[in-house]
Amino acid sequence: MASFYEKLYEGKDTLEQKVYLQKNIDDQSQIELNNKISNLEVEKVIDSLKVNSAPGPDSLTTNFYKNFKGEITPNLVTLFNVIMEGGKVPDSWKYSEIITIPKPNKDDTDPNNYRPISLSNVDYKIFTKILSNRIKEKIPKIIYEDQYGFIKNRKIADPIRNILNTLNHTTANSSKLLILKLDFHKAFDSINHKYLSKICEASGMGEKICNVLKEIYSGNKAVINVNGINSRQINIKRGTKQGCPLSPSLFALAIEPLANLIGQDQTIKGYKVGKEEIKINLYVDDTMIILSEVKESLSSLVKLIKEFWEISGLEINLGKTEFLHKNLSLKELGIAQNIIGVKLGKKSLKYLGIEIPKKIK
Repeated sequence: MASFYEKLYEGKDTLEQKVYLQKNIDDQSQIELNNKISNLEVEKVIDSLKVNSAPGPDSLTTNFYKNFKGEITPNLVTLFNVIMEGGKVPDSWKYSEIITIPKPNKDDTDPNNYRPISLSNVDYKIFTKILSNRIKEKIPKIIYEDQYGFIKNRKIADPIRNILNTLNHTTANSSKLLILKLDFHKAFDSINHKYLSKICEASGMGEKICNVLKEIYSGNKAVINVNGINSRQINIKRGTKQGCPLSPSLFALAIEPLANLIGQDQTIKGYKVGKEEIKINLYVDDTMIILSEVKESLSSLVKLIKEFWEISGLEINLGKTEFLHKNLSLKELGIAQNIIGVKLGKKSLKYLGIEIPKKIK
C-alpha cells in the first residue's frame, strides 16, 4: 500500500503557465481574509469540534482542546498570528497518518478503490478551519454559478435539477443533446502544489494567505495505516489532504479555471434554453458537460481538458466518461465514440447519488 501512495503523491511536472480566473476577490475581502486571527475565531472552531474524533499523530484529542479551551486559546492565537505574518508552521503539521476507507461495492484488493483520509493534529485543523471559514465567505463572489459543491448558499439539488430540466426541454422540443459525465482520476490527490499557489495569487486572496498555503503544502510526509499498522514514511508532493478543512474550497478554486475556459470557448456549443446557454455543471469532482453539437464541441473539449491537465495535474480519464444522448443521428454518435473512445449506449447515469434516465416522464 505504501508503494502505491508513494507513487500517487510523487511530484509531477506541469506546464509553467499563467492561471486565469474571470473573477477576483475585491480589496475589502482581501483585507478581511488576511486580518489577524482573533480569540473569538479560535473559540468558535474549538466549540464546533466533534467530540471523540480520531486524533492526529500527536494523540491530542478534540476533547482535550474542548476541556482546556480557556488555557489553550491565547497560545493558539499567538502561534496562528506568527504563521500569518510569515512564520513557519510547526514541523508536526507537515506530518499526517493516512487511513484508507474502502469504496462501496469495489474490489478491495485494488488500492485504487480506497479513499485516503489524512489524520492531522487538532491544532492544525483548528488553524485551517479558521482559514476555511474565511475563504468560504468570499469565494462565492468569484466562483460562477455553474459550480455548486461546498459553495455557500448553493445546494446539491440545483445541478441535478439543471440536468432534469435540460432533458425535459430536449424531449419537448426534439432538440439534440449530448451529456457527458467526466471522471477525474484521483482528483484531490493529484493537484499540483505550484498550481495551487498560482490559483491563490490569481484569485486575489492576498500575500499572507497565499504564503501560508505554500508553507502548509511544502515538505509534507505521511505514513499509511493499514489494519492498525503504520507503513514506512512517504513524501507528499502533490494533492490536497482529504480530511483537511481547506481541501473543498481549494479544490473548488482549482477547478474553476476549467469551467471558465469551457464557458468562454465559442467552439464548445452548450445547450440553449431561451437565451441561457448551459455548458457545465460542477459539484466538486462530479462534472457534467452539456452539449448541443458533437464534432467541433467534443474535439475542442478534449483538447482543452488535456491542456488543463498539463497545467494543473488534474487528469480526466476520458475512457471512463459516461454519456446520455437524445435526438442524435447514428453518424453523430459514431463521431462522438471515435473522439472519446467509449460506447454511447446508456439509458441512464448516476449523478450525485441520483439515477437520471434518458427518458423523463
